[in-house]
Amino acid sequence: HGPEGQVGNGKTLASLVPVDVTGVTDADLLSAGKSHNCAVRDGGTVVCWGQGVYGQLGIEFINGSAGGSTTPAEVVDIDDALVVGSGSQHSCVVRDSGNVMCWGSNTWGNLGDGSSSMSTTPVEVVDIDDAVDVAAGARHSCAVRDGGTVMCWGGGSFSQLGNGSTQNSPTPVEVTGITDAEAITVGLLHTCALLGSGSVMCWGFGEYGQLGDGVSEDRATPVTVAGLTDAVAVSAGYRHTCAVRATGAAVCWGYGTQGQLGQGSTEGSATPVEVTGVTDAEDVSVGDSHTCAVRATGAAMCWGGNGGRLGDGSIESTTTPVEVIDLSDAVAVSVGERHSCALRQTGELRCWGFGGEGELGDGRPWWPSPQVVVAP
Repeated sequence: HGPEGQVGNGKTLASLVPVDVTGVTDADLLSAGKSHNCAVRDGGTVVCWGQGVYGQLGIEFINGSAGGSTTPAEVVDIDDALVVGSGSQHSCVVRDSGNVMCWGSNTWGNLGDGSSSMSTTPVEVVDIDDAVDVAAGARHSCAVRDGGTVMCWGGGSFSQLGNGSTQNSPTPVEVTGITDAEAITVGLLHTCALLGSGSVMCWGFGEYGQLGDGVSEDRATPVTVAGLTDAVAVSAGYRHTCAVRATGAAVCWGYGTQGQLGQGSTEGSATPVEVTGVTDAEDVSVGDSHTCAVRATGAAMCWGGNGGRLGDGSIESTTTPVEVIDLSDAVAVSVGERHSCALRQTGELRCWGFGGEGELGDGRPWWPSPQVVVAP
């Protein structure tokens, strides 16, 4: 079924323009995962929606069957969250105490509790009590500690934990050589940190140039992204990475076959290239084959693979940015594999793209019906 395929009641599987997420009017932060999203609400509670078969929504399975939620559902036992990060099949938050809690799939130790057992409700990451940021990817998670060091845990087969090893670790290990990180972003199999100096360092899977150091190969420890000394935001996706510079320019590097680097071609680049026509970006988010940015005006721009992901009312892919329809007050954007979402100034949320697994949050029916995965 394509993005406009019909479900049983005649509603479409996707929306080519933004739709309102049901029941959230006070969001402070937003994070999109592969097929689910989570948001921190004013006051510190967290809501998640979308696919939940691995427990990534943080809601207890009822009678053994809860494949997800088509509208936001409250994560249990969290009322003091400061930051949230959504990955492929798990999610994490930083609490006011500095502790980190994660839930969902744990096959590679990505929940950080020392086990490999999935959890439908939050469990505490061991040995971290001073976190200020957290991010979740496909197989691993990372956090920035107060003071600027970075800890990662979970799958390490592509060196994405940054400690010089290719071993998995179900408990946090320290990333080598970083002492002034301010923010962290985790992609499919690579990781990047924004440093206080404005430079960006990346590590892990680098076959497509997504580490930005000019060499398309894996890196077991952090390397510096070439020519980037004034970054204010960074986002890692499946096979590419993007950053916002202090000037408002957006730059991207890595895989580019669907135009996700935004420079007007489908060429990839192992070093940053400037996104065409974006001079006042304030936020950027990278998914699988597309990228979105928020401008200082509150407008959102997206580029790359479409099928509804770009929110411009079409399904045509583009190598340069197009404006998202009916969105003029965005303050942040976050994108997943086949969908995108934005946080508005009002605290409301809007999403667009594929919604057949509940990721748009507007209650549209599932396709197909969700099935619970009971294996770890």
